[in-house]
Amino acid sequence: MQRTLGVGLSLCLAFSAVVVSGSVAHAVERVRFDQCSELQARFPTGVAKSAVAAQSAVSLGYERPAVRKKVFRKNRKALGPPTAGSLCLSKIEVKEFAFQYNLDSSLPADWVADFETIINNLGAVLPISERIHSVPDVKMPFQIFAWNSAVPNPFPQIPGAGGASISGNDLLGKHMILEIPESEFTNNSLHRYSVIAHEYFHVYQIGLSEDIMEPTWMIEGGAKVVEELYTQQYYGQSEFDSGLFPVSATVVSNPAAFEKYDRDGGLVGSSADINYNSSAFMVLALVDMLEQRGISEARAFEMVLDDFVAELPDHANWRDAFQAVFSMNVQDFYSSLASGSYPSTGATDDWFEGPAIDVGAVLPSKSLTLNAIFATP
Repeated sequence: MQRTLGVGLSLCLAFSAVVVSGSVAHAVERVRFDQCSELQARFPTGVAKSAVAAQSAVSLGYERPAVRKKVFRKNRKALGPPTAGSLCLSKIEVKEFAFQYNLDSSLPADWVADFETIINNLGAVLPISERIHSVPDVKMPFQIFAWNSAVPNPFPQIPGAGGASISGNDLLGKHMILEIPESEFTNNSLHRYSVIAHEYFHVYQIGLSEDIMEPTWMIEGGAKVVEELYTQQYYGQSEFDSGLFPVSATVVSNPAAFEKYDRDGGLVGSSADINYNSSAFMVLALVDMLEQRGISEARAFEMVLDDFVAELPDHANWRDAFQAVFSMNVQDFYSSLASGSYPSTGATDDWFEGPAIDVGAVLPSKSLTLNAIFATP
């Protein structure tokens, strides 16, 4: 008898524990709220009745709400009317893009002055897209580190950094590195300025494409074209003046190899793509094909340098974006390069070995400006 009572008592205690536990859980999962501020204390971005409604809220410029069907239903009347199937939404805070300059004292004053002018000029005609704030490893302000290679890297925030690139680390996220070779100052090389435009355009591409940076020939070739257009417009000279030499003949026989960097098994940045000249040729050849359809030069450049990049986030594959923008599949473009009339340059140079092609037929007009390209209606 005592044993039976003991079992019964244990069952009662267990049942009570379940009830108590259930009441605690119910208290935590509060479902009714008197005002949005109370609901947002529990669900900071609001609540949606479904995943579809949550996505609709995002498309309207709100932070993604939590999907809580019961909470939505219980508060619909008190806190409504709902917005696209959601309650108590929070607008996404629009962050203003900004650079922060970290310019070492090893850089000449005239370079610093031109650097600031170049960034300002490009910012006016090529403002960085607000889309860049959706890229996870982009932080504001976007840091730029620049120094003269005559001195070791002076910035402890970027240990081991060198050259020119858009790089990234856990502390800073993406950032721009501009180590300007000392020889470019002593030899008065225009590249000490054009590299600024090149790397700026990569930041522009990252924002517009939401960091979908492919194919590599389009990304690096596009940046190379923009830097040369910049110096042509503002300095009155560019590598277009020398025919963009050298452009390797490999680019017409094996263009698919330029879809990846040399380090990834491709040819971009290799001896077949010195200074990204061969990649730039592919960009220029594509522009030329568009012009042959009756599209204006400025509009054709805009389609390649801007429209295609902006289209990338809307497709699972860059080839689909290519087809959507240019009404041409990639293989047809590659085939047209192979069948095109690009004669051998017949030129030789001590620093270049291998066959090169004459690309004069696809070079842009001397009068073409970045303003004309990116301001077309």
